[in-house]
Amino acid sequence: MIAKPDQVYQAVVVCDTSRNHFGPIGKRLAPCLIPLIGKSILHFTLDSLKASGIQDVHLFCSLHSDQIRSSIKSYQATVKSTDFKLTVHSSENNLSLGDTIRDIFAKSIINGDFILLYGDTVCNLPFKRLLDEHKSLRAKDKQCVMTLLYQKSSPTHLAKKKSDETLIISDGKSDRLLCYERLRDQEESHSLKYLSIFKSNPNLKIHYDLLDTHISICAPAVISLFYDNFDYQSRFDFIRGIIDQEEILGNTIYVKTFNEPLYAIRAMSPIDYDRVAQDMLNRWTYPLVPDSENQFTYHRHHIYKQESSTIPSDSSKLKNVCIGNNTTIGSRAKITNSVIGSNCRIGENVRMNCVYVLDNVAIENDCHLDSCILDEKTIIKKNVAVLPGSIIGQNVILGPHLSVEKGSLIHLAGEAKSFDLKVVGDEGRGAIYESDEEDEEEEEDQDNVLEKWGKPLEEYPEEYYSSDSECSGSNVDHVDHDDVDNGLTFETDDARKYYIEALDSLLRGISENILWKNLIVELNASKHAYNIQYSDLSSLISRAIMEAIIKSAKTDGQLSPGKIKSIAMKLVPLIKNYIKDTQSQKDCLKAMEEFTLCEYTASMIAAMVQLINVFYNEDILDEEIILHWFKASEAVYSSVHGVEHDPSKQKLLRSEKIVIKLIEWLEQAEEESDSE
Repeated sequence: MIAKPDQVYQAVVVCDTSRNHFGPIGKRLAPCLIPLIGKSILHFTLDSLKASGIQDVHLFCSLHSDQIRSSIKSYQATVKSTDFKLTVHSSENNLSLGDTIRDIFAKSIINGDFILLYGDTVCNLPFKRLLDEHKSLRAKDKQCVMTLLYQKSSPTHLAKKKSDETLIISDGKSDRLLCYERLRDQEESHSLKYLSIFKSNPNLKIHYDLLDTHISICAPAVISLFYDNFDYQSRFDFIRGIIDQEEILGNTIYVKTFNEPLYAIRAMSPIDYDRVAQDMLNRWTYPLVPDSENQFTYHRHHIYKQESSTIPSDSSKLKNVCIGNNTTIGSRAKITNSVIGSNCRIGENVRMNCVYVLDNVAIENDCHLDSCILDEKTIIKKNVAVLPGSIIGQNVILGPHLSVEKGSLIHLAGEAKSFDLKVVGDEGRGAIYESDEEDEEEEEDQDNVLEKWGKPLEEYPEEYYSSDSECSGSNVDHVDHDDVDNGLTFETDDARKYYIEALDSLLRGISENILWKNLIVELNASKHAYNIQYSDLSSLISRAIMEAIIKSAKTDGQLSPGKIKSIAMKLVPLIKNYIKDTQSQKDCLKAMEEFTLCEYTASMIAAMVQLINVFYNEDILDEEIILHWFKASEAVYSSVHGVEHDPSKQKLLRSEKIVIKLIEWLEQAEEESDSE
């Protein structure tokens, strides 16, 4: 649908959340204003709306309204576009989404279809296009009142909460919503309802693989429907009401799903906040990445820093880190998967993993912090350990020589006599934070915080990673970059740099049992950083995988066949991500051949044959492709290096008994398959 010249694209942003998941920080500050990477979460929400062509945004809040207004004022000062209007509406009576929508009705500020989302949403969605598609849908179905946006994901995605687990059934052709049930509300009577849906709809989609973005594309009728039904207090109430009364009123709701590279998650809890921050550091949220708008400069190993920050000369122990202005980091510090604000001081020999440090924080020497959030002006004295799931409030002092228990919420309240020195240490200031909110859903979700926070994106079978793997920290020694070259001259400097970094990531992943999904994130991000073409990727990755396996499988300088197979099996899911078609299979075989020719020994040839066999058994390499590779004996030349190997050496490789034995076995297998 082509927009009319006078059409204005509108959005409603709800800045309040039903619960405070951030403990003392969420009490001091509106959760949507908590800094994420260089700016508040709300500012990222507004960035996505502005970038996608939304022109008129109405923000609604009841709590922290002064903070919201101040934040919007500062944001407007940085916006150059005049075609992006922001209006803040505050009312103490807007205690629910229903109250907010009814306030919109009273103010008559929405004059067409609009986007409805929350102020803690980080996304890169094309909202203008989605609005146009929704209008086209309404032209076909006049009764359509809403389109729900869902992101495809694994059922074990960390951003999913038990309270949000929903069964969605939609029409297989039109995606009209037919059933919307929270799994915790399931009753035996629902089975009859499902049976009725199955009988009357031969073509259905049943979803349990969707992540609710809490973003809706709404027709103007949504506002009047909320106004007429005071029972509608939440989005869930509205959706269930429309479905239950569809036969009477005829109103319909549709479901729209999307996948990568589109992205949308609410940073509404520490787990979500951690997930979004990790995705941003690894550039899954592009173009909403730390180095956009020249906020930060991007360095190797996903280090983002502002010019005035200072890091150690040996920065090899810093990975996936964002560092703000005027922040200093001491020597021997090992910091991974973390965000550090401005004007912070990190001491020597500090260990941090999945830690989020707001502005003006001091962490003294020999501290260990894992999966926690530190509010502004916090001081962590010498030799303090902050264990996972902890949130430390503003102006709190901890230590020295202290271990903070898992899941601790600590704030500064009252006078010195109220400080709990057992909790904060002999020189500490603070006490345990106790929320005045009582909510069964929050307690249910909170049970999983310690289990989930700081872990990889999705859980997979144990054979793929160790049970104690964390966010991709690193304690493996750096790759010897001189040794990587093996005397080769890379075709381009970028290819050489990418290969070195890919090998570094793979060696560290093997050593630390890092989840293969995290390794893929690293490898893909490096690919973009060094402008590696897709046509070169399978060769580079295949060669790096073989070299990483060979290096990791050596014991006292000797290759262990058992280790080769064990390591290769762990990397199978990663390899399948890059070796998917005929050409990539050919590239993989050429890359392994080229690596073998560089170090032509009996053990290396045996290793190559063993890997080909493993890849064949795991359906990575087809027997036809392997046989073609053997018979064709094509010249070995790829983007990895600028040297073409001696054809006579390739012929010698193919005459080796162990290679011939593999080929004969494959030919026999092919014949048996043909006879069947």
